[in-house]
Amino acid sequence: QYARAYIAAGDWWMFTKENPANAIYWYKKSRDMQPLNPELMLRFGYYYADQNQFDSARQYFEKAVSINPGNPTYHYFLANSELNTGRIDEAKRELEFLQQTFPDSEITKNLEKMFKPAETKIKEGN
Repeated sequence: QYARAYIAAGDWWMFTKENPANAIYWYKKSRDMQPLNPELMLRFGYYYADQNQFDSARQYFEKAVSINPGNPTYHYFLANSELNTGRIDEAKRELEFLQQTFPDSEITKNLEKMFKPAETKIKEGN
C-alpha cells in the first residue's frame, strides 16, 4: 500500500533528522490517500512539535484523538501539547481521561510525572 510507504518515507526524514521538512511532503502524500489515518495525524503532530509549533501539533493530536479516542498514546501527546501551549485545564482533562480509562498504563504514569512540574512552571510564568 502506497500510503504506508509514504508514511515510512516521511518517518525516515523525520526521525533521522536528516531533513525533517521533507517528512511533510511524504506525510501529505499519504494524507491524500488516507485522510482519516490517526497514526498519520500523530506523525504530523510529531513534526510540528519537533519544530516547536505546538499549536499546530495540538491540532493534529486533537484530530488523532477524535478519529480514535480509545488510543492512550494520542491522549498523551495531546496533553503534552496542551501543556506546551499553557492550556492546563485541557491537559488536566486528558490526564483525568487516562487515569480513569488506563490507570495502570505506563503512558498514564509518564504523564502524571510530567504534569505537576509543567503545571507549576506554567503558573509561575516560566
